[in-house]
Amino acid sequence: MEIKKYTRGSQVTLWHKFLIKGSLIDPLNPIIDIRYNGQPYRIIDQLTRIAVGYYYYNMESLDMDGGIYDIYFKGTIDGKDYSYMYRIEIVDNMVVYGIGPESKNIPNTNNILPSDPISRLRIELGDASIDPSKWVFSDIELQLFLSETLDDMNVAPPRTIYVWSGVPGLWIPNILLGSKARALLTMSIKIAASPISYNDKGVQISKLAQFNNYKSLYESIWAIYRAEKDRIKRTSNMPVSGWIVSAQSPYQIFPPLRASDRRFW
Repeated sequence: MEIKKYTRGSQVTLWHKFLIKGSLIDPLNPIIDIRYNGQPYRIIDQLTRIAVGYYYYNMESLDMDGGIYDIYFKGTIDGKDYSYMYRIEIVDNMVVYGIGPESKNIPNTNNILPSDPISRLRIELGDASIDPSKWVFSDIELQLFLSETLDDMNVAPPRTIYVWSGVPGLWIPNILLGSKARALLTMSIKIAASPISYNDKGVQISKLAQFNNYKSLYESIWAIYRAEKDRIKRTSNMPVSGWIVSAQSPYQIFPPLRASDRRFW
């Protein structure tokens, strides 16, 4: 079973599609039953419904002990109990010192994420090759996704006027989520511009299938982003500023960072 890892202090997004015989179904009394080291930890009954059979919940991990958690999505469907398990791991932020066999993983007690917003978004998109010529998105494109998502968060009622130098820390995971959705939409647009199937070493590549896959991912992630945006704007009071790159305006283009001058979100 795949174990997804989260750094302590980050936002943990738990989501699931209640799929029965190929159809999405709303269960009765959907809950999330969380167990730590096999023992009951927390039961969550206030899940957010995105669409029929599609639910999620965002949970802060700052107060969670490090280790393995079993996540059970449960409900009642057609009079029968339904249960599906995921597994996550909460880890302390680790910093690697040294190279090769003598390197050591040492906990970073500052709990600071090891990247600027562009680098962090690039990592989450799986677009972080050490060779920039292999990047799918340029730094300018990623900065545009981040800026447009920040604008979208600001204009949602109640209106705000945050710029990069003061974005609330609780906004950061959702800004990254919305930016990833924009990146996926851009990919679908690029593919749609040349909807031609081709043969690659005997494998038939369907541009239409690729377009539909990216579009479906975009719609799912964008729906989660919008629901979380509404929740944040509805419940936020005076949030504390988080780790954020200093900038003169929300549209500043960030140059490639060196290890010596890296700033942190």
